Amino acid sequence: MFHSVFSNLGTRGFVFADKVNDTGVPWDYRICFNSDVVAWAPKPFLQRIDLGWYNSSYDEDHPNGSVSLHYVNSITRREVALQCHCGQGPEITSWTTGHNHTLHLALPTCCRLAHEDGARPMSVPEIFHWLLAPVARLEQPCLGLKRGSWDYTLCFEENISQASLSRSPATAEGKVPPEVLLAGPPPPEVVPRLVTAEPVVRGQSVGVGAGLSSEDGSAAWAAVPAKLTEALGSQRRRALELDLAEGQDCRAANGTRKHRVRVRWLCPATWRSTAPDLDGGHSALLAVERPSGDLAESVGCCDWVVWVTSTLLCTWRPLRPAASSAQEVQCQVEQQVR
Repeated sequence: MFHSVFSNLGTRGFVFADKVNDTGVPWDYRICFNSDVVAWAPKPFLQRIDLGWYNSSYDEDHPNGSVSLHYVNSITRREVALQCHCGQGPEITSWTTGHNHTLHLALPTCCRLAHEDGARPMSVPEIFHWLLAPVARLEQPCLGLKRGSWDYTLCFEENISQASLSRSPATAEGKVPPEVLLAGPPPPEVVPRLVTAEPVVRGQSVGVGAGLSSEDGSAAWAAVPAKLTEALGSQRRRALELDLAEGQDCRAANGTRKHRVRVRWLCPATWRSTAPDLDGGHSALLAVERPSGDLAESVGCCDWVVWVTSTLLCTWRPLRPAASSAQEVQCQVEQQVR
């Protein structure tokens, strides 16, 4: 079984390029965390070396909280040791090459989620900011979703709490559609909290647009998106919820008021086998719910619940689904370090 602190990275790998050994050959290295480590050299060398395959029986847990994974090639007697340390990476902090290799990698998922003295556990808001910090540090720190005739965009500023949600009509490329700001960054005193992970609408699960003529019609919003049902799974779950600041004016049945948004962060039930993003990324904007006044008391058509799935959260037990049978996954390269 793949070590739990790396399970949230199980479907992806990292490439470390432009490493030149003593012979002058420029090697590229790929690590697929629960699969293998491969080195290859471009033209004119055209060489490939299978450095090793992951062997869970060699996993090591160290007293300082770090974890080591071992990749072994019994034929060539090569070995790669990857040691994970607490940090806001992913970042390679050191790398020793030769017949055998040793890599030191910094990841939030290798943290004990406690303060430096080790005696005080982190609070829920601290864990939220620590584990999800890589999302706000993306090159383009925005997550997008198309639902019906609208595009939804959730963007982050300095940290994961400083989020804003907007939507705009889906148009042809080259056109700049008008945006509606549904919510902005909340004030500092607003912090995330643990809530029960369940849809805010009680309709049946249905794929977006399946048999629905209007995305803004009541029938469309009464249906639970199929992807949300899959991510929640069949067991009782919890999520982290954050209230954003009010957005632009919204026309409601009882007059004009502001748009209001709650963002719910979830470790998906499929975290061991499937990446949230189609390209193998760790986080994705999964679903947007808009319950009407007929479906929930004191909730109007100006209220939104946004679901974001992230395998970065799966290292924290309160959000992790119960263990199920492991499934084989394919490695996808996510990041290149030069």
